[in-house]
Amino acid sequence: MRAIVIDPFEQRVLETEVEPTLDGVAELIGCEEPEIGMLPTDHCMYVSADVGMSRLADTFFAWGGEVFAGRGVILGTDEETGASPCTLTVEDVQEQVRWAYPVLASDGVRFAVEVKL
Repeated sequence: MRAIVIDPFEQRVLETEVEPTLDGVAELIGCEEPEIGMLPTDHCMYVSADVGMSRLADTFFAWGGEVFAGRGVILGTDEETGASPCTLTVEDVQEQVRWAYPVLASDGVRFAVEVKL
């Protein structure tokens, strides 16, 4: 099934095929337990539920004011079957995604988010 992957390790957004199961999504993300991170219109984004112990060691991206650790996988949603092919384009997703960088502040970890001009 067609999916869009947000990869903060390589700082790129790409189209790929994924088995529309939790195991297929987990393999693509590179985690043991995926969870739904957000719901754009008629789509859902899965992210890793097993974030590392050190937030400074993870890679991050931001979408809609929220910061997510690791890769994100976007699939379409369908009321009857659950998952459906993603209909967003790579360009649609690139417009929304910002790369985020952890910064250690006196009150904990904060994030500097890339600004696109």
